[in-house]
Amino acid sequence: MTEDGNYGRDMAVLWAAYQKGSFPEASDLSQVEFTEKALDYLSRFHFAWIVEDRNDKFPTGYGPVGLIVGKFDGWALEPHWMPFRWASARNRLRTAVAFFQMARYEKGVGVLNIYCGEKDTGFFHNLKKRYGVVYYIGKFPRGDFGEDRYIFYARGKDFFKGRRLWAA
Repeated sequence: MTEDGNYGRDMAVLWAAYQKGSFPEASDLSQVEFTEKALDYLSRFHFAWIVEDRNDKFPTGYGPVGLIVGKFDGWALEPHWMPFRWASARNRLRTAVAFFQMARYEKGVGVLNIYCGEKDTGFFHNLKKRYGVVYYIGKFPRGDFGEDRYIFYARGKDFFKGRRLWAA
């Protein structure tokens, strides 16, 4: 997590994203306070990826556009995608498709569980219809702190490998 006693490039990217308003739930934090909160948040997950893509906001035309964190229980991966403020719609789409394709072929991942609120369902239905990387399961009414939870999934590489579909 640290490089030569410093937090490194990834934390600098998160700090820049925070300063640009990418994390509206946290406000008016100093860099030290933000770092502590970010490290506390990230410690809840098994994986974290800074996602990069082509983007005109960078002098080189390429740079970080979001953060994906994930919980993994040895079979199911539950990713959470947080695009940065400067990520375009195309960045969001391309990086989501790339992530699901990567996870699909990652050894040991059986299934990806994807949960979202109503405002994001169109995005995931588009991923299903246009790219076939996720599948819709249904709606869990009031399943997320009183709001409806929509459930999608994606298959991993080891989907049903070595598993029986029913008990004998």
